[in-house]
Amino acid sequence: MLSKLFKRKRKDRNIFDVPAVLNDFYALAHRLGQMQNLQFKEKDDNGDSILWKFNYKGNKYTLSFSIYNGLSIYTSENIRSKSAKKAEEELTDALSEA
Repeated sequence: MLSKLFKRKRKDRNIFDVPAVLNDFYALAHRLGQMQNLQFKEKDDNGDSILWKFNYKGNKYTLSFSIYNGLSIYTSENIRSKSAKKAEEELTDALSEA
């Protein structure tokens, strides 16, 4: 189910950005929570958007859902190192296998 969400990858700050429904957000959040004891550090739930922040392999990311823009994961940092790019590839690969 989640694997189809990862077909449209971007090269900017977004690891991916796809049209989705709220159930997709919670399914992805659950999958992330199962990965290497990943925990969401900050949760901001508004009426039309949800932003949950987490760390993965020393890098900061945000899982986002908006009724207007769909589902995305993006880096919370402006500068991305080679190790961050590798971590993003691993994260995307792990999630696409779900």
